[in-house]
Amino acid sequence: MLDSKIKKDLEARLSRLAEQGKIYNQVQLNQYYSLFRLNFGIEKLLQLNGQELLYKIHNISDPTSMDYWLEYKDDVEFPAHFGSIAGGSALKYGIYLNKKKNSWFRGSSQNQIELTLEEAIEYVTKQREQLVKGYEEIDRLSLSATLQDYKDLQLKLNKVMPDLVNLAFVHKYFSLLFPEKIDDYHNSDYHKYHLLKILVLPDADNGKYNNAYYYKKIAEELSTSMNSLTTVLNNRDGKPQNYWRIGTTTGDGEDRWNMMKENKVVAIGWDKINQDLSFLEDNKDSKEKLRQIMSTAHPDQTPQMIGKYTQQVFDFVHGIKKNDTIIAMHGKRVRGIGKVSDIYFYEEKVQDFRHRRLVDWINSDEWELDDPEGLRTTVHCFGKKPLNIIEIEKQIQLDREPEKINDNYNQENNLNPTIERIKSVLERKGQVLLYGPPGTGKTYWARKAANELAALKNYNKVFNDLSDEDQNELRRLNVSFCSFHPVYGYEDFIEAYRPIKNQSNIIFDIRPGIFKELCRHASDQPAKSFYLIIDEINRGDIPRIFGELITLLESDKRDLPIILPLSGTEFKIPKNIYLIGTMNTADRSIALLDTALRRRFGFIELMPDYSILENTFVDNISLSAWLKVLNKRIRQNIGQNGRNLQIGHSYLLLKGKPVSEPDDFIKIIREDIIPLLEEYTYEDYDLLQKILGPNIVDTEAQEIHNELFENENWDEIKQSLLFDDPDMLLESKDADVSIVEADEENTDSEDK
Repeated sequence: MLDSKIKKDLEARLSRLAEQGKIYNQVQLNQYYSLFRLNFGIEKLLQLNGQELLYKIHNISDPTSMDYWLEYKDDVEFPAHFGSIAGGSALKYGIYLNKKKNSWFRGSSQNQIELTLEEAIEYVTKQREQLVKGYEEIDRLSLSATLQDYKDLQLKLNKVMPDLVNLAFVHKYFSLLFPEKIDDYHNSDYHKYHLLKILVLPDADNGKYNNAYYYKKIAEELSTSMNSLTTVLNNRDGKPQNYWRIGTTTGDGEDRWNMMKENKVVAIGWDKINQDLSFLEDNKDSKEKLRQIMSTAHPDQTPQMIGKYTQQVFDFVHGIKKNDTIIAMHGKRVRGIGKVSDIYFYEEKVQDFRHRRLVDWINSDEWELDDPEGLRTTVHCFGKKPLNIIEIEKQIQLDREPEKINDNYNQENNLNPTIERIKSVLERKGQVLLYGPPGTGKTYWARKAANELAALKNYNKVFNDLSDEDQNELRRLNVSFCSFHPVYGYEDFIEAYRPIKNQSNIIFDIRPGIFKELCRHASDQPAKSFYLIIDEINRGDIPRIFGELITLLESDKRDLPIILPLSGTEFKIPKNIYLIGTMNTADRSIALLDTALRRRFGFIELMPDYSILENTFVDNISLSAWLKVLNKRIRQNIGQNGRNLQIGHSYLLLKGKPVSEPDDFIKIIREDIIPLLEEYTYEDYDLLQKILGPNIVDTEAQEIHNELFENENWDEIKQSLLFDDPDMLLESKDADVSIVEADEENTDSEDK
């Protein structure tokens, strides 16, 4: 079933992962499977009835329940190595217990139906009946079953368990009971993606069970278990990625492929939209903004065409992700295949095709797809015709030498998304500026990114894998830090005359500044990378600090020598120097930055990250919900600049973790948040009251009710913080965390 070249690669990876202890042997796997059967096998479920059955399966807050084992359990007894069903909501189990209301619910997020205990028991009993019938069908399946047998199995399961056949938790349940028959990808997208990556055409009926045939046969061919097979496929190909057809010609038929190949970019026209679209976010509101921009730029087009154009450009900006595959095409003809290596950017210096993404072109052989799709579109996601993807993968995998198995390659591709974005901009521009409201982690991410990227480049390891000695050495030599302020100048940054004592006299000598010194180290060690973090960059006088060096920051002017006017010596900025600046937008908008600086830096906005505070409560106040509502009030009441004056999540962190004690929460509000809001509102107490509420702000006396905090009455403070707003309690530590409808086809199936 496997191409010989791919088979050899998979065998080498299996051996490597086994040596690293990342694959369980059959004895270990059998122990885990036996333990699961002992606790939740069909025989065990048939012994239970009524409330005992209901809670044994679906009380997910109980670590001994089946749902908990399937989604959360990860310990020595039963590791999380059997495919994830995380994501979505508890409704993905068909029924869930809302502990706050002490009631069972089913349905969808838009239409949740509350059940009596008797109705919940009846519901789970019906689920068990279908599980038993499904179990019996899989049990009857022969170990030598053919593809047709598996296709028949899918049809039988559709019939005997219609309510459960498409649910991820049921697929995982059966994969643990029948690991030699059912694979542990519980998401159809994963089934399809990983088969295509090894040049195997999935079954046209993209069900959850029929494609198990292929995984079973491939595991047999490799003399391994299906669990080990999916582990090595995850290691080899990662999570599902998309394949994008990008047209290479203009509306007039002029070909831009050579430009794309030479500049290592993929680009699209729509040049009447002559503005950078980086401000667009990946949401419906931004898509609507783009639709309005498109309508203005193309007033002669119908609403239908505007909609199509908008979707294509939006896909180019946000739909295409890093490491997605790009297929540059002219009609049926493939011009080149590449991997996306960067986020969207706007190249204003060129005449056309300004909307761009950086691409590593890996194959520029020209050939034709027999049955292409998306011929009349510029940006199109392949998927309807999987044979096309196999043909594309053949061009990538079979016509070049196999990639060396490189642990560092995997580490680089598993970078935190924020660090990945910083890395991407640095590779393209040489310098990046992290900007956003206070408390959003700008300095934290600047330091973390610099340390991580320097460790990967200079040691081929992630930062945490370095010894303490190497970490200290890296921070001392490869990562420098400075902070700009109003009196910081060229003398501190580049060079200046400084007094020194020479015997009995005081003389003045040229001393290098922090940047000049770092450039000297970088020039002496061109194989290594050096990073300079400039904190609060907007507080300095940029033209005065950088002087004539502002020009040399551009990527195409690195290593260009100039003569420094003070010392008369030659100086250049080497290519292995990277600058990471931070900027607090509460102090100053990026629009007010020096124009020359804006052109040379890439920008990444960091906003409050509420996910860090999720499932964290002070008493029964959800920190994430409380901060969301507080920032909503800031945006609504402070005006145009309200978005830049929000409160960042780090204000609610203590030693890197969310606060959980009322005393700590009270101190943060009184000593940090209230003074900041007073500054934002210029002590306009009417405005401040709209944000904090009447129990905290006294508009008549024009002051804060400090006695509220001095009395240390938590119940009174809590009520004042809630400010009669139910949105402050969107979440509860006793409530089920799911209010969002589950989407079984979008859950993450990789926890290996």
